[in-house]
Amino acid sequence: MNASSSKNEDSKSNVDINSNGLVFRKNKARVTLDKTVSVQENDKNEENNTRSKELKYSIRSVVHHIGSTAFSGHYTTDGIRTKHSQGESSLSSSQAAIQEWIAFDDGVTTALSEKDALKSANSQNNAYMVLYELENQN
Repeated sequence: MNASSSKNEDSKSNVDINSNGLVFRKNKARVTLDKTVSVQENDKNEENNTRSKELKYSIRSVVHHIGSTAFSGHYTTDGIRTKHSQGESSLSSSQAAIQEWIAFDDGVTTALSEKDALKSANSQNNAYMVLYELENQN
């Protein structure tokens, strides 16, 4: 909270009102965290013909806000760490990668199951930002 804001909290509805009278509420809606999402992209070529293709994104991390109001709380992150075989930083077609979920909470880093990262009520109820990465396009 900055110096120009004042905090008036209604404990029943978790409402914050700043000095300009703006009302902020924490959205506590449950968010479904899909492992992948697809988006249709439409392009027009030089002849003005529309071309459509499907882009597929894979989840990489989830930022959580844990707190009762928009002006207070704590942020944590669950993210995927990719381990490459033989310590390689990039993959060739013959190399395999192992992906594991890691929970980051200040100085504490712990392994996490995919189920806990994506399906738990805690993760879905506190999701603040979900980051996806575009998969390789062929």
